[in-house]
Amino acid sequence: MAKSKQTGARRKPQSRSSNTGRAPAWLLVLSGLLPGLFIAYLVHMHHERDGGVTEIASGSSAGDGDTQQTDEGNGRPRFEFYELLSEMEVVVPDESEPEVSAVPPGDDTPVPAPDSETPAAPAPQPEPEPDDDAQYMVQAGSFRSHEDADRLKARLALMGVQADIHSVEVDGGETWHRVRIGPFADRGRVEAIRGRLEDENVDSILLRMRG
Repeated sequence: MAKSKQTGARRKPQSRSSNTGRAPAWLLVLSGLLPGLFIAYLVHMHHERDGGVTEIASGSSAGDGDTQQTDEGNGRPRFEFYELLSEMEVVVPDESEPEVSAVPPGDDTPVPAPDSETPAAPAPQPEPEPDDDAQYMVQAGSFRSHEDADRLKARLALMGVQADIHSVEVDGGETWHRVRIGPFADRGRVEAIRGRLEDENVDSILLRMRG
């Protein structure tokens, strides 16, 4: 009886060691499920990404189709606006050419060509005959300041031309000082003096007086 008890006691560690060497069943099941779940997740993500790209591509195609339908519905090319602008441009005629009225669309009436003939120049007016009693004076300048008039008089004196200052009061009570040369009865002498003034860059006007 004692031997049988010892034998049973020795068998218990053997069974315990055999159970310890084996992996639990749930661990084996879990190790088999994890790769499958991971592969299924990758496949699912791949399909979702492909579907999103397809939807975006189809959406952009639909947008292009709407634009095309809008353009086709209007029945006009997309760049017709620029063509209309070019039709609205109007060529402005030169001032020298006579203006020709525009012909409305659909009117086949010919437009008369502008007259190319140049109008005849007016005949030159004959110069008045010299008057023996006329007196001529040359005015070299007119100033509000007497000092400016005296300065021009001194400049003319250096040129050998004698001038005088005539002070006159105009409407409004304003006084002007005029630098004048003459009078002269000889028209040729007057023109010679004016030529000298022009050479010295002095503007002048010719005055004719009756004595």
